[in-house]
Amino acid sequence: MFIYYLNLILIMFWAMLLLHRDSKVNKITFLILCGLQLVLIGGLRGSSVGTDTGSYIEIYNIFYHDDFVIHVGNEIGFVALMRFLRFFNLDAQWVLVATTLMFVLLMLKGIYHFSTNVWFSVFLLMTFAFYNLSIHLVRQFLTIAIFFYGYKYILNKNFIKYILAMLVAFSIHNSAILFLPLYLFALFNYDRRAMLKFFVILSIFLFNFYFIFGLIVTFFPRYLVYLDQESMFRFTGASYIAISMSALLLGIVVIFKTKNNKMLNLEFTMILFSLILTIIAANGFFNLLRFAFYFQIFSIIFIPRCISLINNAKIRTISYLFVALTSIAFYTFTLSTGAGVGGTVPYVFFFNE
Repeated sequence: MFIYYLNLILIMFWAMLLLHRDSKVNKITFLILCGLQLVLIGGLRGSSVGTDTGSYIEIYNIFYHDDFVIHVGNEIGFVALMRFLRFFNLDAQWVLVATTLMFVLLMLKGIYHFSTNVWFSVFLLMTFAFYNLSIHLVRQFLTIAIFFYGYKYILNKNFIKYILAMLVAFSIHNSAILFLPLYLFALFNYDRRAMLKFFVILSIFLFNFYFIFGLIVTFFPRYLVYLDQESMFRFTGASYIAISMSALLLGIVVIFKTKNNKMLNLEFTMILFSLILTIIAANGFFNLLRFAFYFQIFSIIFIPRCISLINNAKIRTISYLFVALTSIAFYTFTLSTGAGVGGTVPYVFFFNE
């Protein structure tokens, strides 16, 4: 656990050192320093760190000697990454380096473009345990990072680039195909009347959820697994319900006290989706929590945006402090119990195994 706490301390240290002045150069330097330490932690981890890590190492080692094997049950983007690494005769550890690098680069670029408080977004990326989950659910969180970065194409209403981004994500993890329709968010006029209509439509969707899910598994039977695995939900689901509900309450207060803010409203909708999916997961579809993460990830920019829109400086400072302390408490409990972080504790370097 020491390496994760050290990482968090360094993030706060770089923030205090560099971000006391609002400077583009300082922000970029901060993100580069944070990115380097995140890539080192993820890339140099041992095969026992992360439930799926050993499997990826084993798959690559098999593929290194038998090109055909890798095509069985693996998406084309993942196969392409394996081919690229093998072309340079790189060993299996480079799979971890490459996937971590891509996740971190996409997330930090997204934070740079979207966040009103860069250091706090990076801080929440850690304390909400999303970084640990990226070490555990490697391909899915790489897809989530592509979706997160592709948010810019929703904002800019760039349909072609959004589709291309989602196709790249789909080539890594098939679940990304479900998020192609989210481009429709760009077409909404997010006034309060429109938000009410949206909630009505969403309620209709939820009422018919089981029918819709039945259609999905008819065409993609591999997702029948999302009907079980109760342990996935036990602690993690309850925790992320609390995070989503807290973020939504904060968002409701801010939205009704500020002028129409498209980014705020879009991100509010994302967090609402994450809460709904997590609640559905609590009612038997436990592994749907994984889909909730696609939306939950936006909490790292939504919460800082909400706080930044609070006019009273004293209340704004108290809000930052409250979120920081509660998220540290959540992260500490998560690391100490190992609940919901997929075997990422204890941490060992690959050269110490």
